Amino acid sequence: MTGIVKLTAGSLGKDVLDNAMLIKMARTSMLIPILGFLIYFVHEKGDKRPIFLKIPWFAYGFFIMGPIASYTPLNKLLPFLKPLSGFLWTIALTSIGLTCDFRKLIDVGGMPLVLGLILWLSSILIFLGANLIFCY
Repeated sequence: MTGIVKLTAGSLGKDVLDNAMLIKMARTSMLIPILGFLIYFVHEKGDKRPIFLKIPWFAYGFFIMGPIASYTPLNKLLPFLKPLSGFLWTIALTSIGLTCDFRKLIDVGGMPLVLGLILWLSSILIFLGANLIFCY
């Protein structure tokens, strides 16, 4: 998604690109605290494990690799990392999609799909509205 933000905001100028990337990075950096917050409030009452053991292992990898990839010349030293990370990201998202249980989704009544559709349409409308306001 960062590539989409760069492409879209970059076409509107450097200032817009800088602000858009700042917002994107701030939003991304909030994933870990929000994940911890949700796990804290959704955990089962009988579970005595500390909160840090309930956070999935890949979240720690995300938390550690983000600063390393952002603030070190690792990508310049090892150019194969960029295509490898794209490949691994594709595998991760595919794995999430393949674990989706459509029977449970239908049992819930399809409301998650309706909510997703409403949010998707809202995002498009907000983008188009902002584009009309700020670009014309």
